[in-house]
Amino acid sequence: MPKMFSSPESQENGQFPETYVTLTDEAERSLCCTVEYSIELDNQEYVMLLPVDLPIEIFTWTQGDSDQVPVGDEMEIDRIFDTAKVVLEEQNLTLQRTAITLTVTGELPEL
Repeated sequence: MPKMFSSPESQENGQFPETYVTLTDEAERSLCCTVEYSIELDNQEYVMLLPVDLPIEIFTWTQGDSDQVPVGDEMEIDRIFDTAKVVLEEQNLTLQRTAITLTVTGELPEL
């Protein structure tokens, strides 16, 4: 189960303060998020988080098969991570091994 740490609220340019939360997984990888919504239900607070960097998922499929399968196995991600990182670097993107999900930073090319 990821651990959640909140940072002090920041206020810039007269806008409403943004609350940042950092999630940390068992491998001590972190994922910085903004709190998009907060609700209280039955005396329990719930937050909806949005990663600061763009979350991505890697899929695989076999030739002739139209079904894509997300790569969720940690060992398989370990095996392909460096190659995927190099491919994205060619697009000026940086693949990151963050908690919970992979993320990418940089300017996304237009489709």
